[in-house]
Amino acid sequence: MPIGLGFVFWDCDFVSDGCPAGTVFLGRPWRPTGKTAVLDCRLGAHIAPEGFSPWQSRTDSDLACFVEAGSTGEGAAAARCMGEAAGQPAGRRAAQMCTEALQAGIKAESIK
Repeated sequence: MPIGLGFVFWDCDFVSDGCPAGTVFLGRPWRPTGKTAVLDCRLGAHIAPEGFSPWQSRTDSDLACFVEAGSTGEGAAAARCMGEAAGQPAGRRAAQMCTEALQAGIKAESIK
Protein backbone atom coordinates (compact mmCIF):
# COMPACT_ATOMS: atom_id res chain seq x y z
CA MET A 1 0.00 0.00 0.00
CA PRO A 2 1.37 3.46 -0.82
CA ILE A 3 2.54 5.65 2.07
CA GLY A 4 -0.09 7.89 3.69
CA LEU A 5 -3.41 7.31 5.39
CA GLY A 6 -6.01 8.78 3.07
CA PHE A 7 -9.54 9.16 4.42
CA VAL A 8 -10.78 6.71 7.08
CA PHE A 9 -14.45 6.64 8.04
CA TRP A 10 -15.03 4.28 10.97
CA ASP A 11 -18.40 3.90 12.71
CA CYS A 12 -19.91 6.90 10.87
CA ASP A 13 -23.37 7.77 9.59
CA PHE A 14 -23.68 8.70 5.91
CA VAL A 15 -27.08 10.41 5.66
CA SER A 16 -28.80 12.61 3.09
CA ASP A 17 -31.58 15.13 3.05
CA GLY A 18 -32.77 14.87 -0.51
CA CYS A 19 -30.04 13.22 -2.62
CA PRO A 20 -31.63 10.70 -5.00
CA ALA A 21 -30.95 7.04 -4.26
CA GLY A 22 -27.69 5.68 -5.66
CA THR A 23 -26.19 9.04 -6.66
CA VAL A 24 -23.35 9.59 -4.14
CA PHE A 25 -19.99 7.81 -4.25
CA LEU A 26 -17.94 6.95 -1.17
CA GLY A 27 -14.73 8.01 -2.89
CA ARG A 28 -12.91 8.79 -6.13
CA PRO A 29 -9.13 8.73 -6.54
CA TRP A 30 -8.05 12.26 -7.45
CA ARG A 31 -4.46 11.03 -7.48
CA PRO A 32 -3.04 7.66 -8.52
CA THR A 33 -2.46 6.68 -4.88
CA GLY A 34 -5.72 7.96 -3.34
CA LYS A 35 -7.08 6.00 -0.38
CA THR A 36 -10.41 5.78 1.42
CA ALA A 37 -11.59 3.20 3.96
CA VAL A 38 -15.25 3.05 5.01
CA LEU A 39 -15.49 0.60 7.90
CA ASP A 40 -18.48 -0.39 10.04
CA CYS A 41 -20.55 2.63 8.94
CA ARG A 42 -24.25 3.18 8.37
CA LEU A 43 -24.91 4.08 4.74
CA GLY A 44 -28.13 5.62 3.42
CA ALA A 45 -29.86 4.80 0.13
CA HIS A 46 -28.14 7.78 -1.55
CA ILE A 47 -24.85 5.80 -1.72
CA ALA A 48 -24.22 4.44 -5.23
CA PRO A 49 -24.29 0.62 -5.53
CA GLU A 50 -20.73 0.52 -6.88
CA GLY A 51 -19.52 2.59 -3.90
CA PHE A 52 -16.38 3.98 -5.50
CA SER A 53 -15.87 5.63 -8.87
CA PRO A 54 -12.83 6.20 -11.08
CA TRP A 55 -11.77 9.83 -11.49
CA GLN A 56 -12.77 10.91 -15.00
CA SER A 57 -10.47 9.25 -17.56
CA ARG A 58 -7.72 8.17 -15.13
CA THR A 59 -6.10 4.89 -16.12
CA ASP A 60 -3.79 4.63 -13.09
CA SER A 61 -6.42 4.08 -10.38
CA ASP A 62 -5.12 0.55 -9.79
CA LEU A 63 -2.59 2.17 -7.43
CA ALA A 64 -5.38 3.56 -5.24
CA CYS A 65 -6.85 1.69 -2.27
CA PHE A 66 -10.57 2.07 -1.65
CA VAL A 67 -12.44 -0.37 0.63
CA GLU A 68 -15.81 -0.60 2.35
CA ALA A 69 -16.70 -3.41 4.70
CA GLY A 70 -18.85 -4.15 7.71
CA SER A 71 -21.33 -1.39 6.93
CA THR A 72 -25.11 -1.53 7.28
CA GLY A 73 -28.08 0.33 5.80
CA GLU A 74 -29.72 0.66 2.40
CA GLY A 75 -26.51 1.87 0.74
CA ALA A 76 -24.20 -0.76 2.24
CA ALA A 77 -22.64 -3.74 0.47
CA ALA A 78 -21.10 -6.84 2.01
CA ALA A 79 -17.73 -5.58 0.76
CA ARG A 80 -16.57 -3.23 -1.97
CA CYS A 81 -13.10 -2.41 -3.13
CA MET A 82 -11.35 -0.61 -5.94
CA GLY A 83 -7.74 -0.28 -7.07
CA GLU A 84 -5.03 -2.00 -5.05
CA ALA A 85 -7.63 -3.41 -2.65
CA ALA A 86 -9.44 -5.18 -5.51
CA GLY A 87 -6.70 -7.82 -5.66
CA GLN A 88 -7.03 -8.57 -1.95
CA PRO A 89 -9.47 -10.96 -0.27
CA ALA A 90 -12.96 -9.45 -0.07
CA GLY A 91 -14.97 -8.49 2.96
CA ARG A 92 -13.71 -8.31 6.50
CA ARG A 93 -10.21 -9.49 5.57
CA ALA A 94 -9.77 -6.63 3.07
CA ALA A 95 -10.95 -4.19 5.74
CA GLN A 96 -8.64 -5.77 8.30
CA MET A 97 -5.66 -5.56 5.94
CA CYS A 98 -6.47 -1.93 5.19
CA THR A 99 -6.94 -1.13 8.87
CA GLU A 100 -3.63 -2.77 9.81
CA ALA A 101 -1.84 -0.76 7.13
CA LEU A 102 -3.56 2.43 8.26
CA GLN A 103 -2.67 1.78 11.90
CA ALA A 104 0.96 1.14 10.92
CA GLY A 105 0.89 4.48 9.10
CA ILE A 106 -0.57 6.20 12.17
CA LYS A 107 2.23 4.78 14.33
CA ALA A 108 4.83 5.88 11.80
CA GLU A 109 3.31 9.37 11.64
CA SER A 110 3.24 9.72 15.43
CA ILE A 111 6.97 8.88 15.65
CA LYS A 112 7.96 11.76 13.35
